[in-house]
Amino acid sequence: MTAGYSPRYDEIILTVEANMNAEPTQKDWNFAMRWAAITALTFMIAVAIAYISMRPLSGTFQVLSERGSQIATGVWVGGLIGLGLGIGQAIALRGIDIDKARWVLYTVLGGMVAHTLYTVLSAQIESTSRILFALFAGGALGLAIGIAQWSLLKGRLSNAVLWIPETVVAFMAAALLAFNLLSDGTEWFVLAAMGVAIGVTTGLAAVHLFNRQPA
Repeated sequence: MTAGYSPRYDEIILTVEANMNAEPTQKDWNFAMRWAAITALTFMIAVAIAYISMRPLSGTFQVLSERGSQIATGVWVGGLIGLGLGIGQAIALRGIDIDKARWVLYTVLGGMVAHTLYTVLSAQIESTSRILFALFAGGALGLAIGIAQWSLLKGRLSNAVLWIPETVVAFMAAALLAFNLLSDGTEWFVLAAMGVAIGVTTGLAAVHLFNRQPA
């Protein structure tokens, strides 16, 4: 036997290669479907509450300064988006060893920070294309929430960093739908499309990330 060589090394390499090349199982797809359905539903409920509540709250926020109103709007809407997403994902993560309360809290905080940043900065931009606004809004939310959730995953999963760009893609897709399709009479259709985009994209990402069959 060659000095320093261990047959266990070959076993590890073969196991890693097998995991990388493995096709998703039926349970993997069930996990993705459950994740997508639950996350889409809770996300849509939260965004609907944010949309409806802003009508009466906008008057309340007007008593603040212009910047104060922007910050209050960003915190409220971003917090609700994070709450809806976080609760749905926490339910879908049942059986996986992650602190669910911290997952929801970090997602809420990420949503607050990102949407406040977007609300304040976008108010300073006089004009730009809808696509750029959508990419900015979706990118900010996806990046902040992705980083917040990654901080809970990094100690458990070696590929946890991939969760950040995957979350960014999900939110950019949802934002592009909102900015380009939203008009009078299409609100609920667009809301449903956004929920499906967020749920399906992050669900497929979760299957790839966890690479496990949930209990």
